[in-house]
Amino acid sequence: MKIAVLKSGAIGDILMATPFLRALRKRFPNAIIDFHTGKWSAKAVANNHNLNRVFAYDDSIFHSKKIFSKLRLLKNIKKQKYDVLFILDKAYLAGLFGFATGIKTRIGFNRGKEGFANTINVKYGSLKHEIDYYLDLARVVGAKEKSKKIDLFVSKEDIELVDKLTKGIKNFIGIVPGGAKNPGGAVVGSRRWPKEKFIELINKIPKKYSILLLGGKSDFELNKHILLKCKRKKIFNFAGKTNISQSCELMRRCKLVICSDSGPMHIASASGAKVISLFGPTNPARKAPLTKGSVALWKDEDIYEPDVEIYGKNPKNRDYFKRLSVEEVLVHID
Repeated sequence: MKIAVLKSGAIGDILMATPFLRALRKRFPNAIIDFHTGKWSAKAVANNHNLNRVFAYDDSIFHSKKIFSKLRLLKNIKKQKYDVLFILDKAYLAGLFGFATGIKTRIGFNRGKEGFANTINVKYGSLKHEIDYYLDLARVVGAKEKSKKIDLFVSKEDIELVDKLTKGIKNFIGIVPGGAKNPGGAVVGSRRWPKEKFIELINKIPKKYSILLLGGKSDFELNKHILLKCKRKKIFNFAGKTNISQSCELMRRCKLVICSDSGPMHIASASGAKVISLFGPTNPARKAPLTKGSVALWKDEDIYEPDVEIYGKNPKNRDYFKRLSVEEVLVHID
């Protein structure tokens, strides 16, 4: 059997789908299972032991109107002659693309009525964790998985690099002020706790801790600004110094990780670290880390807009995070 899994991007979504991949591998130990995604997110599953191959494409193929690029992607998938296609994106265009592949069995989500092009659908919309939704797709083919642990495999080389980066730094907390940025869209600033609050928090964290400011290359300047505003010595800007798997190993060594709802939040969850996650327009019941000791803080239930998550719409309300205070985060730091 040959199985294809298609997901356009978003590191967090792909990481939350790894229990689903584990379920597939247990159900079909001898199958070829391939993952098709954009280059932005491919590293999240690059070393996943439950996959045979990861096909990474230019992200613009998924997020632009480049017809010929889409046709090349379609051709690449067709020539693999898959038996089953799992479509992890929810938009109807993803289902139409799946239909165009000619793969007979196409399993995906039905958000509203957008799953019309799939042959088998899982209804999407009610409030439950995204990991559970992905596992629902696996159950369609008789695949089951009790553990919701996110998989992110770290190599020996990654461990050695993190050894060098953290040499001489002890008792550290990881903080991610940025994140919440995906290809095909601007920074989702409404999903970030304000930088001013991060500065206030860092200045109040007990001096016994070192602070590692984490994130990708695009977070470097934000972290630099925060570092310059913080009145403490043991603070380091690690933005852009590690790839996804190295970040996972780095977070594993942190006493805890503090971040907003973002890709790094899911990397922290994969590491097994205690995570203090800060939510605004998104509901923690859908995405919060499930690791032991983790805490999701949310003060905006009364202005929550479900369509922001269900349909990916921009929030109309601009008052998110205003009621989530620094003190409410501090009480969870020993």
